[in-house]
Amino acid sequence: MWLWHASQNVQKLKKVKNENMSAFLQRFLNVAVCLQSYRRKPEDFPFFSSSGHGAFGRVQLVREITTGCVCAMKVINKSRMLAQHTDYWAEKEIMSHGESPRIVELYYAHQDLKNLYMIMEYVPGGNLVRWMDEVEFMSEAACRFYAAETILA
Repeated sequence: MWLWHASQNVQKLKKVKNENMSAFLQRFLNVAVCLQSYRRKPEDFPFFSSSGHGAFGRVQLVREITTGCVCAMKVINKSRMLAQHTDYWAEKEIMSHGESPRIVELYYAHQDLKNLYMIMEYVPGGNLVRWMDEVEFMSEAACRFYAAETILA
């Protein structure tokens, strides 16, 4: 008899939980739909120039539709970066939480089935690796300067 009452109480509790969950979902469904409409999509950043290629993907110059701000969009192919996904997450964390003026700021990150997209501050002038490939010799003073800049970042 005791077991039967206990099972009835469990059934009532499940019903109350489901009703509470339904009420919660109905109440906040509009909020969720509204928030979904504010999520950034690649279409919100029309491409206007290619900036370069990296190990996982390419970097494009894009213009944010709402503000007209020029940004860099790194498009990373998911299948290519699977082996080194920790590098991606580390880069994302550093750019989104770094407070140094020497670190490029990450504005948005989103994904679709094929790619990850990182919308970040556009800093003209290329990157250090590309510049080092172009010069044959770098003075000791230049090496010290770039090492210090990297450490300060």
